[in-house]
Amino acid sequence: MNFRKRQHAFTLVELLVVIAIIGVLVAMLLPAVQAAREAARRSSCSNNMKQLGLALHNYHDTYKALPAGAWMFNAAGAGSTSCTTGNGRRAPWTVSILPFIEQQNLYDQGNPAATFICSRTEGPTSGANWNVWRTSLDAYQCPSFPARSTEDNHSNYYGVMGGGPHAMGYCQSSNSGRRFYNNGMLYQNSDTRFADVIDGLSGTFMVGEQRYQLLDGGRPDGHWLGWASTNRGGGSAVTGVLAAGQIEINACNCNGDTHDTTFASAGQLPPQGQGLHQRTFGSYHPGGCQFTLGDASVRFVAETINLSVYHYLCIRNDQQPVQVP
Repeated sequence: MNFRKRQHAFTLVELLVVIAIIGVLVAMLLPAVQAAREAARRSSCSNNMKQLGLALHNYHDTYKALPAGAWMFNAAGAGSTSCTTGNGRRAPWTVSILPFIEQQNLYDQGNPAATFICSRTEGPTSGANWNVWRTSLDAYQCPSFPARSTEDNHSNYYGVMGGGPHAMGYCQSSNSGRRFYNNGMLYQNSDTRFADVIDGLSGTFMVGEQRYQLLDGGRPDGHWLGWASTNRGGGSAVTGVLAAGQIEINACNCNGDTHDTTFASAGQLPPQGQGLHQRTFGSYHPGGCQFTLGDASVRFVAETINLSVYHYLCIRNDQQPVQVP
């Protein structure tokens, strides 16, 4: 008698069960993969900030002081801390340290003693410094920033010009949101020595992550800021790559942060009003952002940090030495 072995195939129900199990496994795996990728991006960002900290230290070793956060001249040609001056604008700290982040060639292409712009629409819109301003630099871009592009010239790293409540700012332009501070380590026409940081280098922020810089496409009139943007003075004064710790970290979830966080009036987005990019720090790392301290170490700071502690950490000389929580 001829017996043939019966062959079994998957039934439809069995196939659906297998597919469901695979779907569950994939759903469990994807968050882990995404978390691993974010951890790698955050590590890369931390390395960027570490290199900026070391570059600032090397600059200090060479010139016996940190670079000016942004350099502005008054009518007499002298350095001015006032935000109302509408005169000469020179290189910000991000340009000054180029030779110390292996960008000597780019530094040599420009002229730090000539005019640097703040916004894209300002003059001069050509020439050596314009070409430097328009160059994209990975050294100033956080890998977690969703608008990051090799074609963009934005910066996710801002110098800390100080902090504290609104009253501690010393100057503002046409809108109260555009507040300037000079109690930090990098501010307009600063000349900070490490000896001036009496609260201690390990307890004072020097550079912080920024998610609120106005990007290309954020306004219909062509305004945007870049990594080499200096301050702009006058009635519409605004900082280029400087911010203060005034309001909470990640204070606004601003639609990809491409819209006008810089020049918007108080009645427009973001709800915090004008000048959001110069009044706090933030990132797309979940839960907070990273800071480079005065000793060049990098720490992640939770967005839930006590606001007074946040203020103390941004100020170099308030005689309130605190440690990063």
